[in-house]
Amino acid sequence: MNRILQSLCLTLIVVPLQALAQTTPPTATFTTPSGMQRGATATFVVEGTGLEGAKTLVFSEPGLSGKVLEVSPVPASMSALEPKVVRSSRPYFDDPPAVQARVEISAESWMAPGTHQFRIITPNGSSTAGRIVVSPYPETQEREPNNSFGEAQELALPMTVHGLLPKPGDMDVYRFQAKAGQEVVCLINAGGLGSRLDPVMELVDANGRVIASNQQERDRTSLGAKIPADGVYAARVSDYQQGGTIRHFYRLTVGQ
Repeated sequence: MNRILQSLCLTLIVVPLQALAQTTPPTATFTTPSGMQRGATATFVVEGTGLEGAKTLVFSEPGLSGKVLEVSPVPASMSALEPKVVRSSRPYFDDPPAVQARVEISAESWMAPGTHQFRIITPNGSSTAGRIVVSPYPETQEREPNNSFGEAQELALPMTVHGLLPKPGDMDVYRFQAKAGQEVVCLINAGGLGSRLDPVMELVDANGRVIASNQQERDRTSLGAKIPADGVYAARVSDYQQGGTIRHFYRLTVGQ
């Protein structure tokens, strides 16, 4: 009987220790930039955990191919922009350290537009699913400063721009030429990419008059308007709660 009790006690002790010793599955938290034009090749940064030693990318469907270029710690300059997390005194409750994988991805010209999934294969197994958007339109990166109509970044429609609101209260403005009667549509993707942004979009004229806004819409991911007169107009993007961090990123498409 004593031997049975001793064996049972050892089992109760060893099993929790083994559970704690298990490695956390690799994760792909978000990808920057969030997408690419089909028929192109681009370089991306995938932030996640447990990606050390990664060598291979696999995709959810044909038409995408890629490779891992390198894996490194998240730079301190990026981490410094994030709210500080209070760590527990018991390290096995802490999140694993964030790392980033720099990857190169190519999209065939015949691919259907939309969001596609990929996974990074590591020595500890496959990561959670990452997401990348393939678009038929040209793509560009946001350029600061662009907080007002006078500073607005110029877009040639149709265009997709990858933007970020890194500070609370930040606003991004993009201006474009339009003609009377032209129907302009803005599509924004944020939450579907893992962003914290709750997007507010407005279309304004050169005098700052709002001609369309998504604030009263149930679905705030799209906005459209018929242009009243020839001239220069702008699309403004902000956060509903006026928040801003390196996690408040978005993908904005402005077109006809």
